[in-house]
Amino acid sequence: MLHVDAHPKLGNLSNIGPVNSVENWAEVRVLLHREGLSQQEIARRLGISRNTVKNTVASSEPSEYKRPRVATSFDPFRARIRALLVDYPDMPASVRLALQTR
Repeated sequence: MLHVDAHPKLGNLSNIGPVNSVENWAEVRVLLHREGLSQQEIARRLGISRNTVKNTVASSEPSEYKRPRVATSFDPFRARIRALLVDYPDMPASVRLALQTR
C-alpha cells in the first residue's frame, strides 16, 4: 500500500489539513468549477475520498465541525480564578496563585 505523503505523481500531501475546513471546501469548488476537473481527479489531487468530494460539491456552504462542550479539570476553579482576575487585575499570576493556595 502506498502512503499518501509519498505519492510519486502528486508529491507531498501532508499539508492538506482538515477535510472539512473552509479552505478545502473552497479548493474543491475551485478545482471543479474554474479548472473543470472531475470529482475523481479532485479526490486524487487532494488525497481525499470521492464521497467527500461529492458531499462537498453538493453542499452550498462549508460544513461546520461542532463538538459538545465537555467538563474539564479546570472547571471547578474557573469561578475563583475569574473572581481573582476581577479583584486583582494588575497582580502577576505568581502572586494570584500564592493568594489562592492560602
